[in-house]
Amino acid sequence: MHINAAENKSASGVEICIPEFSAQNNLKNKTIGASMLSRFDQNKIDERGIKTADFYVQKNVQCLEILVELGFMSNSRELENLQSVECRSSLCSALVNGIELYVQ
Repeated sequence: MHINAAENKSASGVEICIPEFSAQNNLKNKTIGASMLSRFDQNKIDERGIKTADFYVQKNVQCLEILVELGFMSNSRELENLQSVECRSSLCSALVNGIELYVQ
């Protein structure tokens, strides 16, 4: 999990980043990412979709893995929202429910 930042101060929403180089786990990574995104949508959390990336933290990993960007701290409205207990609780619920949906 990570909080994003961007030069565009209006950027907002949750996005899922999967490694672009993990062919063996790519479908599984996309599936668990889609499960999480569906739960974010149900909780009325803006979502930016699933993206592939070449991040250092995702290299040389031998298991399923995704990076969840939980929002943008460079967006003052979103940063204020991320600091609320309600928002954090909703984000956590969406993550847990997405994982549970994938496991089923």
